[in-house]
Amino acid sequence: SGGGVDIVATSLTSKTTAVTVAVSKDATVQSGGALQLSSSADASNTGSVVLSATSADGVVNLEAGARLEASAGSTYIQATSKAGILLETFNSEGNAGSLTLSSAEDVDMSSDNAAQISASSLKLASDTSTLVQTQGTLALSASESGGGVDIVTTSLNTQTSSMSMSGSEDVSVQSGEALKLSSS
Repeated sequence: SGGGVDIVATSLTSKTTAVTVAVSKDATVQSGGALQLSSSADASNTGSVVLSATSADGVVNLEAGARLEASAGSTYIQATSKAGILLETFNSEGNAGSLTLSSAEDVDMSSDNAAQISASSLKLASDTSTLVQTQGTLALSASESGGGVDIVTTSLNTQTSSMSMSGSEDVSVQSGEALKLSSS
């Protein structure tokens, strides 16, 4: 019951067509240097490396002291539970790191429900044009007492079936040149 097999060698090489290791409890693989798991493919087989924890509360942990790198021809991440996917950055000193999403092509973000971006400050910048479009209501609001919404542009065009401007205090419309109000 307490027996075991110890293999002690400066180098161990195993060549076989298939290897299966089955344990009833935990299994540990440790390395004093690099630990490499790799799979090579030929014309008749696609090489793959699978890490899985298939039980209901199974967890796969990938931890790195400095940096975690992953590269692939394409990457697909799917969450099948309500917990979803969380990307978070922090460190033990309390100085949170930044999160960067970059793409050489387009970045598409979509949601079946509400989508929310919140920050102490938010900037949308574009080298060409920026389109904000909605099937419902689009609101620009500044809820703080001294807050405001500034629209600064060389040309501003509005097209709407009706327009209302109201203010609880003064409302001012100013122009450096002619100011034209017309109704057709």
